[in-house]
Amino acid sequence: MISYNSISISEDGTTLSFEITSDTPAERVDSILLWVDSTYKNYANAYTVLDTETATQTYSGTVTAAEVGLAKFEGVVYLESESSSTGQLITGLALNDDQYQKALLDKSLDLINSNINIYTGEGHNNETQLLIYISTLIKALEEAVNNHYAGSAYDISTSLNKLCDLPCQNC
Repeated sequence: MISYNSISISEDGTTLSFEITSDTPAERVDSILLWVDSTYKNYANAYTVLDTETATQTYSGTVTAAEVGLAKFEGVVYLESESSSTGQLITGLALNDDQYQKALLDKSLDLINSNINIYTGEGHNNETQLLIYISTLIKALEEAVNNHYAGSAYDISTSLNKLCDLPCQNC
C-alpha cells in the first residue's frame, strides 16, 4: 500500500513538497499527477510530476508553482499517486488558505465599516450570516484537506471561491 508521509505548501505559496512511501519493496509509485482547484480531475490540464517508476520505497519531491504555470499555489492542491503493480490510486491534499482568510478579513472589515451595528446585528441583511458561513467553510476545508477527502475539499473550495469573489483583485 502506498501512502503520503507528508504533503505541504511553503509559507510563501511557491513550493509544494511531498513524501510518499510504499509498504513493500516490490511496490513502487510510477505516476504522480498534480491539479489545482480550477483544473481538478481534468486530465488534459494535469501537471505530470512523475511518469516513471520510483527506484525506492520512499519518494520525495518538490514542485514549484512556476513549473505548473502559477505565481503561487492557492487553495487546494491535489496530488494523485498511482502504483500500477497494485492498481492503488491515492490522492494527497495540501492547502494554502491565505486567499480565503484575506477575503474573510475584507468582508469583516466591510461589515464593520457599514451601517450594521456589529454588537447587536441591527441593520444586517445577511452579511453576518455570510461571514459565519465563510468561516465555517474555511474550517470544513481544513478538515477535508487534513483527512484527504478530495471530493469534499473540491466542493468546499468551489463554494468559497464563489462566496469570496475569488480570484481576489487586491489580495
